[in-house]
Amino acid sequence: MNPERMVAVPYILAVRRLRIHPSSFILHPSQGPNGMIVRMRNQTFEFAQAMTVRQLLEKIDMLPEAVVVVRDEEILTEDDVLRDPDVVEVVPVISGGARR
Repeated sequence: MNPERMVAVPYILAVRRLRIHPSSFILHPSQGPNGMIVRMRNQTFEFAQAMTVRQLLEKIDMLPEAVVVVRDEEILTEDDVLRDPDVVEVVPVISGGARR
């Protein structure tokens, strides 16, 4: 399989499913990271421009109440600014408890 196609397929799926505008997403399969890297579950996204956590969550269509955004083992607030060379992880919040 063509290596460029392998990289393009997740990009297309991310743009369609998460409604990310292609101009905010950069894809350079032959180069190293260029911009802010966002990891969410088993997906990795790369964004060219700086943005707040709130803006990031809007771009990837996630509710702030449903996730925690972490950079360098520090939980970020919605007003924190993300920029190159940040690597952040979007972690789903899981709640529950014991039955009585």
